[in-house]
Formats: sequence, C-alpha cells, structure tokens
Amino acid sequence: MFIRRPARSITSNPPSTSSSRRASTSRRACASDPRHIPDIISARINRPACDPLTAAEETVAATRIADQRAALWSALALFAAGLKCRKSSACVAWATAHDNDDEALLALTSCALALGGAGVDNVRTLAAQLKRCKDRLAERNLRLVVHCASKHGHATGWILPMADLIQEGAIGLMKAVCRFDPSRGWRFSTMATWWIDHHIGRAIADKARTIRLPVHIAEGKSKVAKAIASLA
Repeated sequence: MFIRRPARSITSNPPSTSSSRRASTSRRACASDPRHIPDIISARINRPACDPLTAAEETVAATRIADQRAALWSALALFAAGLKCRKSSACVAWATAHDNDDEALLALTSCALALGGAGVDNVRTLAAQLKRCKDRLAERNLRLVVHCASKHGHATGWILPMADLIQEGAIGLMKAVCRFDPSRGWRFSTMATWWIDHHIGRAIADKARTIRLPVHIAEGKSKVAKAIASLA
C-alpha cells in the first residue's frame, strides 16, 4: 500500500530561510560599502560610556593620568635602585625626563615585570591603573575618531574603507592621550583632532596608492587640490 505525500513546492521558500537570506545579503552589502561603520564600533559609540566629557571632566581625567604616570615612574626608579645597577637607574632617570609618548615607560614596565623581585607588585598595580585611566579617556572620544574618519573619507572619495580610517584614527587618539598636558590650557579634543587627522592623513598617503608617494609630495598635492576647490 502506497501513501501519497503532499507535493512540495520548489519555488516557494520557508519564511525563515528567505529572511535569513535577505539579512545575509544586507550584511554583505554593508561590508562591501566603504562608508559602512563596523557593527562593533557602532554598538560601542552609542553606549553612555562614550559620551563626550566636559572641559572640567577632561582636566580631571588628564590630571589623574599625569599623577598615575608620575607614580609609576617613581615606582620604576625605586625598582631600579633595588637592582643596585647604575645603568638601570640612569636609564630610568633619562627616560623620565625625555619620554613624551609613554613608549619608554611601557618598555621599562615590561622589563620590570619580566625581571620580578621586590617592588614589582607595586609597578604592576600602578601600570594597570594608568592603563585603565588612559582607556577611559580614549573611549570618551571615540565619536571624535569616527567624525574625523568620515570627514577624510568624504574628502578623498573613500580611497580607504571606513574601518581602516577609524583604526588609524584610534592610533592617533592614543598618541594624544599620552601627550596631553592640561596645564597648557587647551581642550583635549583640540589636540586629539590634530593627532587623529595626522595619522589618518599619513595612512591615506601611504596605503591609498599602488605606488607610494613621499609624504611632502602628497601633502603638496592635497594643498593644491584644496586651493583649486576653494577658487572654483
């Protein structure tokens, strides 16, 4: 005895399958669009933790970073003195006076953590506190990075995708966090904008062309293009 089964339509798809196909198609379209902001960035900048700081809050945050940095340098100096090595103490003293972007500070902190010994726990704690303060100030200015990246993307015709521009701008933002000095009287956003634009402009000059042009020639071409656009 044979049981007749209902015929299944070949042309019709289940609703879940068609909706998932539409969603995947839209995701592919967004990924191929150079103006698309990555979903992880969009979700992050819409959080309240990324709201811009006021001038007073910027001063407080920058002062806290400066205090944490000074405390970490002092801990490294004590650690170097405990090693009873003149070269180590001289290296820490020189780096304290000449380090402007925390590169030497991070390198010496890594060396101290690798060596271990007396005082290394204090160095580890202060380094974690400094990183936390710097990350908090940078996170509050992520929207500024997206704004500058969008501005450069529109100006250059999206030679680089939005994700790459945001990545380069974030590097400039971290550089501004390391170099910001609240005692000079300007806002952090003013200094951060310059560093973000600088890093994005260098990335466009280095990566946008098949044959890389020197930086001074690329800057000259951009100035000429801006002058022509202003006269038109």
